Amino acid sequence: MNPFAQILKSIFMRSKVRKYFGKTGVQGSMSMILIRKCVCLVFFPALLIGTCYTASAQAQVYVNIRPTYGPMARPAPPSRAHVWIGEDWVWQGGRYVPAGGRWVLPPHPGYVWVPGRWMHYRRGWQWIPGRWRRGRRY
Repeated sequence: MNPFAQILKSIFMRSKVRKYFGKTGVQGSMSMILIRKCVCLVFFPALLIGTCYTASAQAQVYVNIRPTYGPMARPAPPSRAHVWIGEDWVWQGGRYVPAGGRWVLPPHPGYVWVPGRWMHYRRGWQWIPGRWRRGRRY
Protein backbone atom coordinates (compact mmCIF):
# COMPACT_ATOMS: atom_id res chain seq x y z
CA MET A 1 0.00 0.00 0.00
CA ASN A 2 1.39 3.43 -0.88
CA PRO A 3 2.11 6.02 1.86
CA PHE A 4 -0.83 8.25 0.87
CA ALA A 5 -3.26 5.36 1.22
CA GLN A 6 -1.74 4.46 4.60
CA ILE A 7 -2.28 8.00 5.88
CA LEU A 8 -5.85 7.97 4.65
CA LYS A 9 -6.39 4.56 6.23
CA SER A 10 -5.12 5.80 9.61
CA ILE A 11 -7.43 8.82 9.40
CA PHE A 12 -10.29 6.54 8.44
CA MET A 13 -9.63 4.13 11.33
CA ARG A 14 -9.74 7.02 13.87
CA SER A 15 -12.82 8.70 12.41
CA LYS A 16 -16.53 8.19 12.96
CA VAL A 17 -16.84 7.13 9.35
CA ARG A 18 -15.36 3.79 10.41
CA LYS A 19 -18.59 2.70 12.09
CA TYR A 20 -20.43 2.95 8.76
CA PHE A 21 -17.90 0.83 6.88
CA GLY A 22 -16.88 -1.58 9.64
CA LYS A 23 -13.46 -2.76 10.74
CA THR A 24 -12.79 -5.02 7.80
CA GLY A 25 -12.50 -4.19 4.13
CA VAL A 26 -10.44 -1.04 4.67
CA GLN A 27 -7.71 -2.15 2.31
CA GLY A 28 -8.03 -2.43 -1.46
CA SER A 29 -11.34 -1.04 -2.74
CA MET A 30 -12.08 0.61 0.60
CA SER A 31 -8.97 2.78 0.30
CA MET A 32 -10.21 3.95 -3.11
CA ILE A 33 -13.56 4.90 -1.56
CA LEU A 34 -11.71 6.80 1.13
CA ILE A 35 -9.57 8.62 -1.42
CA ARG A 36 -12.67 9.61 -3.38
CA LYS A 37 -14.35 10.90 -0.23
CA CYS A 38 -11.29 12.97 0.67
CA VAL A 39 -11.16 14.41 -2.83
CA CYS A 40 -14.84 15.31 -2.64
CA LEU A 41 -14.55 16.80 0.85
CA VAL A 42 -11.29 18.73 0.42
CA PHE A 43 -10.38 19.45 -3.17
CA PHE A 44 -13.77 20.25 -4.72
CA PRO A 45 -14.73 22.87 -2.10
CA ALA A 46 -11.27 24.45 -2.45
CA LEU A 47 -11.71 24.51 -6.22
CA LEU A 48 -15.16 26.04 -5.88
CA ILE A 49 -13.92 28.77 -3.52
CA GLY A 50 -10.99 29.54 -5.81
CA THR A 51 -13.33 29.80 -8.79
CA CYS A 52 -15.62 32.21 -6.94
CA TYR A 53 -12.73 34.50 -6.06
CA THR A 54 -11.34 34.58 -9.59
CA ALA A 55 -14.78 35.16 -11.07
CA SER A 56 -15.19 38.30 -8.99
CA ALA A 57 -11.84 39.73 -10.03
CA GLN A 58 -11.97 42.63 -12.46
CA ALA A 59 -9.36 44.09 -14.75
CA GLN A 60 -7.76 47.21 -13.33
CA VAL A 61 -7.10 49.85 -15.96
CA TYR A 62 -4.88 52.82 -15.15
CA VAL A 63 -4.40 55.97 -17.24
CA ASN A 64 -1.66 58.58 -16.93
CA ILE A 65 -3.94 61.56 -17.57
CA ARG A 66 -7.36 61.68 -16.00
CA PRO A 67 -10.06 62.46 -18.59
CA THR A 68 -12.27 65.47 -18.00
CA TYR A 69 -16.01 65.40 -18.13
CA GLY A 70 -17.59 68.20 -20.13
CA PRO A 71 -20.61 70.20 -19.02
CA MET A 72 -23.91 68.42 -19.49
CA ALA A 73 -27.43 69.77 -19.42
CA ARG A 74 -29.64 67.95 -16.96
CA PRO A 75 -33.14 67.44 -18.37
CA ALA A 76 -36.20 67.25 -16.15
CA PRO A 77 -36.62 63.89 -14.37
CA PRO A 78 -39.21 61.50 -15.78
CA SER A 79 -40.58 60.97 -12.24
CA ARG A 80 -39.76 61.76 -8.62
CA ALA A 81 -38.38 58.22 -8.18
CA HIS A 82 -35.65 58.64 -10.85
CA VAL A 83 -32.06 59.34 -9.77
CA TRP A 84 -29.55 61.38 -11.81
CA ILE A 85 -26.34 59.58 -12.74
CA GLY A 86 -23.86 62.30 -13.58
CA GLU A 87 -20.21 61.52 -14.26
CA ASP A 88 -19.71 57.91 -15.31
CA TRP A 89 -17.01 56.29 -17.44
CA VAL A 90 -16.62 52.97 -19.25
CA TRP A 91 -13.46 51.42 -20.71
CA GLN A 92 -14.10 51.03 -24.43
CA GLY A 93 -11.79 50.80 -27.42
CA GLY A 94 -8.63 51.25 -25.36
CA ARG A 95 -9.77 54.44 -23.61
CA TYR A 96 -12.30 55.76 -21.11
CA VAL A 97 -15.52 56.99 -22.69
CA PRO A 98 -18.08 59.11 -20.81
CA ALA A 99 -21.30 57.20 -20.16
CA GLY A 100 -23.07 59.39 -17.61
CA GLY A 101 -25.81 61.96 -17.84
CA ARG A 102 -28.99 59.93 -17.49
CA TRP A 103 -31.97 59.40 -15.21
CA VAL A 104 -32.30 55.89 -13.78
CA LEU A 105 -34.75 54.14 -11.47
CA PRO A 106 -33.16 52.59 -8.36
CA PRO A 107 -33.08 48.78 -8.38
CA HIS A 108 -35.01 48.64 -5.07
CA PRO A 109 -36.92 51.17 -2.95
CA GLY A 110 -34.65 52.96 -0.48
CA TYR A 111 -31.48 52.52 -2.57
CA VAL A 112 -29.32 55.56 -3.37
CA TRP A 113 -26.64 56.12 -6.00
CA VAL A 114 -23.06 56.46 -4.76
CA PRO A 115 -21.26 58.35 -7.54
CA GLY A 116 -18.09 56.99 -9.09
CA ARG A 117 -14.76 58.70 -8.54
CA TRP A 118 -11.24 58.89 -9.89
CA MET A 119 -8.55 57.51 -7.58
CA HIS A 120 -4.86 58.29 -8.05
CA TYR A 121 -2.43 55.43 -7.50
CA ARG A 122 1.26 54.99 -8.14
CA ARG A 123 0.50 53.54 -11.59
CA GLY A 124 -1.84 56.38 -12.55
CA TRP A 125 -5.55 57.22 -12.39
CA GLN A 126 -8.22 54.55 -12.03
CA TRP A 127 -11.98 54.98 -12.33
CA ILE A 128 -13.94 53.47 -9.45
CA PRO A 129 -17.47 53.01 -10.82
CA GLY A 130 -20.55 54.22 -8.99
CA ARG A 131 -22.86 51.76 -7.30
CA TRP A 132 -26.25 51.42 -5.66
CA ARG A 133 -26.44 51.05 -1.91
CA ARG A 134 -29.12 50.96 0.71
CA GLY A 135 -29.32 54.03 2.92
CA ARG A 136 -29.10 57.78 2.87
CA ARG A 137 -27.75 60.01 0.13
CA TYR A 138 -24.24 61.47 0.09
